[in-house]
Amino acid sequence: MVLKRIAATMLCVIIAVSAASCAEKASDSPQDMTFAVTEPETTGYLETLPNDTYGGYTFRVIAQHFSERPNFPEETETGEVLNDALYRRNKMVEEMLGITFENIAFEDRGQVKNKVMTTVNAHEDAYDLCITSLADGINALAPGGFLLDLNSMQHLSLDNEWWCASITENMQFSGKLYFNSGALSPFFYYTPTGMAYNIRLADDLGITGIEDAVLDGTWTADKLLELTKDVTADLDGNGKLDDADRWALGHDGGAAGHAIFIGFGGKMTGIDESGNHILTMDTEETVTLVEKAASILGDTSLAYSGSSGSELSVFQKGNMLFLVTAMNNVIAGYYGIPSFRQLDDDYGLIPPPKLSELQKDYFCFFNPWGPSGICVPVTVTDTGRTSHVMETMAYLSYRDVNPVIYDVLLKEKIARNENARLMIDLIYSSATYDLNSIFNFGDSANMLRSCAAGVQKNYVSSYAKIKKSAETAMAKMLEMATGT
Repeated sequence: MVLKRIAATMLCVIIAVSAASCAEKASDSPQDMTFAVTEPETTGYLETLPNDTYGGYTFRVIAQHFSERPNFPEETETGEVLNDALYRRNKMVEEMLGITFENIAFEDRGQVKNKVMTTVNAHEDAYDLCITSLADGINALAPGGFLLDLNSMQHLSLDNEWWCASITENMQFSGKLYFNSGALSPFFYYTPTGMAYNIRLADDLGITGIEDAVLDGTWTADKLLELTKDVTADLDGNGKLDDADRWALGHDGGAAGHAIFIGFGGKMTGIDESGNHILTMDTEETVTLVEKAASILGDTSLAYSGSSGSELSVFQKGNMLFLVTAMNNVIAGYYGIPSFRQLDDDYGLIPPPKLSELQKDYFCFFNPWGPSGICVPVTVTDTGRTSHVMETMAYLSYRDVNPVIYDVLLKEKIARNENARLMIDLIYSSATYDLNSIFNFGDSANMLRSCAAGVQKNYVSSYAKIKKSAETAMAKMLEMATGT
């Protein structure tokens, strides 16, 4: 098979590209989110940081956190690899810097946002660090004046691999950077959106060579349509298609629209010649890509559009060939629906398809709704201490926690075969996002994803109705963020 002949070579290329991209400037293409997939350097970086200690200071971290959205360890080691890596990281930071962590967890990301807003409005130095949703938290905190400019914090080295190079490069507002992401938040590694497929069902249907198509560049929208033709079937013969039947493709009716649109190379925003952020929602290319995505995801004879995770349940019952899904669902499950580690059927993992073979790269949507955003409330009084702790946490996360998540959790516990391990490298080295997926100017991002998912019709006229409000919202956000 093609896969067996070129797998080793392709893996080396993917790892090299991913590692190099951490240090490079972001390109004009959507592929600008970087994950560390190589063994991190264990140099004496910590020796370059101050040797200050902080006399038992209680370092307060507020975050969205629960079992399916992990950011904190338990109070002791439990034998679970991620928990224990985080626990050891925190203990090391505490001992090195003379602090004690106070982890303040909320399951509801809205509570995290509201707590930060309330304490800042009261001029209260209540939290040293916040980890929460980019698209439902930081999108309000950043332009609202609630966050510090990370560029002003003396001990943060945001061009290092333990911070997200894409955010550092592309989310600056007049030289100010109010948030980042990266290894400090373990949920950072749960954020890419790819696709899963049922290997047993594919074999039953005589479908083979899916990973080969990915690697030889022929995994495209047309290839997906070719493989899914006539797969959907009314298994119970009741004359209607529902969750008891077999489906060619499943998705959540929302974020999947973003995932396929971005997989096709789509972008909702850009940067003009003057370095200003602009909306690109009504370009000919954007319209074409939205309509192409909708023709697939909105085809009710082909695709099951779920709600509250029902598409995950259909896939896990073995009645769905392909599923568009975020890696957090694969790794941790979704509000009571178990992770893919519980599946009886074998499954494969692949990126969303390209638009055509002319497209050079695969792009995997970065899910901005989970708690991977890292920020600092503006009321923090000792920015030197906070930045020292953050940089130490981020570096140790990259050095010690990253290999546990990537090499153990993903490569050993999630991936069930060598093909899946290879695809994980490709998914993670291709993860990307767009400014509007975070800030949702004038509800335009939500509108696009609904149209791309085939849930909402008439994209062109729908955007025309909100274009002015979207552009006004973007201008207002930029004005507030830059203080101009």
